[in-house]
Amino acid sequence: NEDGAAIAADLIASADVLLTSWKTPTPLPLDDFEAMRERFPKTIYVSISPFGRTGPYSNFEGDSHVLEALAGFSYVTGYPDREPVGLGVDTAEYLGGLYGWITTLTLLNAREADEQYHYADIASYESAALTDDHNLAVYEGMGLLRRRFYSRVLGAYPSDIMRCKDGFVSVVPGAPDFATSLGLLIDRP
Repeated sequence: NEDGAAIAADLIASADVLLTSWKTPTPLPLDDFEAMRERFPKTIYVSISPFGRTGPYSNFEGDSHVLEALAGFSYVTGYPDREPVGLGVDTAEYLGGLYGWITTLTLLNAREADEQYHYADIASYESAALTDDHNLAVYEGMGLLRRRFYSRVLGAYPSDIMRCKDGFVSVVPGAPDFATSLGLLIDRP
């Protein structure tokens, strides 16, 4: 409402960074980047959304599973003779936040060097697609598709989606003393 917008405007005017993810219309011109720069010239404005605010899919919604599938993650994850599977965590949303954080730090650093950049539009889908080490680039450049080879991360074992009594479980090592934790989880300390 207008009262809430006035309070938010005071906070935004005093902030170094406004980080947003909402698309709902508000009394503040959050969808108008130029209006935000005019109204809050000292505040860096970083938007993170599923498909960005300005691209061809900007009006679409999607959760992390949709974004990961579009970025190609799901296609290469799972058993070769089965359907693709999701990663089990909101990887695309995490990556959108990670790219948003890096971008925010970059914009703050640029401001320290007297360069003025006011706005960044982060698409979680693009963040996920850019993070894929080679699958989309190889397909785009050579037309080759990587075949699904389980979901193993070479260099860390066990790292896979494994069958269990009630379906599947995703095992991702890496935490300190992972073997002890896994042993306790499966009642084999």
